[in-house]
Amino acid sequence: MNLNIYISTSNKYLHVLKPFCYLFNKFWSDKQKVTVLGYEEPQFKLPKNFEFVSMGKQKGMDYWTKDLNDFFSSIDDKYFIYAMEDHFILDSVNHKILDKLKGYLNDNVGRIGLSN
Repeated sequence: MNLNIYISTSNKYLHVLKPFCYLFNKFWSDKQKVTVLGYEEPQFKLPKNFEFVSMGKQKGMDYWTKDLNDFFSSIDDKYFIYAMEDHFILDSVNHKILDKLKGYLNDNVGRIGLSN
């Protein structure tokens, strides 16, 4: 099962995408498609495997979860991987473990957390 990956950011933290992208491509893969969810497009070029999707005008923290909910309600993905731009990957991704965890996905599982 191939899962889409979504990374959220805000205008204030767009600069954090640069190291995130570098570390992601180094430790996961530069072949893996990643969708960045934010507001204003970054003023720097994202790697080829990263796509930016604007959630509209940034209205403040009180609206961020609503904007994310609106986006995730608009897609067909039953399961996906979600993280924020400051969730840096600091070592090689163990794809065997990731594939094993994907085997647990079903209607009774609401979330598999990989952060501490």
